[in-house]
Amino acid sequence: MRVFIAGGSGFIGSSVVRKFLKENAEVHVLIRKTSNLWRLEDIKEQVNLHYGELSLQSDVEAVIKSIKPDVVINCSGIVRDVILDDQHDLIRSNLVNTINLVNVSLRSGVETLFHTGSAKECSFSNKPILVNRCNGSPIGLYGVVKRAERYYIDMISRNFGKSYINFRLFTPFGFFDAPFRLIPHIILSLLHNKEPEIRNPADGRSFIFLEDVANIYYAAAKNPDKLSGLTVVNLGSPKLTTVADMASLLYKMFDRHYAYEIEEQDKVREYLFPEEREVMKFFSTLKVNLTPLQEGLTRTVKWFIANENFYSDDGIISAKL
Repeated sequence: MRVFIAGGSGFIGSSVVRKFLKENAEVHVLIRKTSNLWRLEDIKEQVNLHYGELSLQSDVEAVIKSIKPDVVINCSGIVRDVILDDQHDLIRSNLVNTINLVNVSLRSGVETLFHTGSAKECSFSNKPILVNRCNGSPIGLYGVVKRAERYYIDMISRNFGKSYINFRLFTPFGFFDAPFRLIPHIILSLLHNKEPEIRNPADGRSFIFLEDVANIYYAAAKNPDKLSGLTVVNLGSPKLTTVADMASLLYKMFDRHYAYEIEEQDKVREYLFPEEREVMKFFSTLKVNLTPLQEGLTRTVKWFIANENFYSDDGIISAKL
């Protein structure tokens, strides 16, 4: 299998790269000349690196037409909300670059394309998110942009009969994660005997181990016939877990106790989770097992302990990116 991955040096993309390499696929990655390849350092000799800008259709077209990939996977973009002064970068790095990649793939005859979306295109709700609809308005500018990406991909897929699918991720976690995100922040803080800052502990999330995401991408690429008619897929654990419960599991791994107790007034908070039957049906169809939260967290903690050198001396502020 020949796969082209945009954003392959990022948190999600690097995990997808590793999965496809493990399965002996021919992996091509588009990166900027200024990209830091710390997430790919140990495997970069196995990867076909192409330098270019997703914002330039000519760069993308040159690569895709030369390698003729069986599947294109988009893991690129800014994965957080930004202040108003930075909104141009978020729109360009996500929406504009995605449109470029989709358009070039379409013109080049690519039949299968996977796009990494986000559950933030939907609103917080105490009801599960279904694949064919969101509960309310997007969350922030990031959510607005991710919904626009999904609409565009859905239009292209339906109008041209392509298997271009939006994988709507909920809350992924795992190896090589950025330290400003919740789970790495807690792990690195506890690792350095500091007290992590945990906001909104009563919020509910659908945490999903990143290796499960990568396994789904690979299984879907190997079995495109099982994706017939799909334009959106929810990727998250169907089990709603509060931030407090997740933090408690991490604290126990460091022989510490998380002392927060959810009060009655905290119970109705911000929830973001998929519909259980849809998620389990899709995982079952592709024969991919969902990693239990505790197992995924245990493996993630072990990885951070073993690879603490990737992060700054205090392990909290920033990674050596």
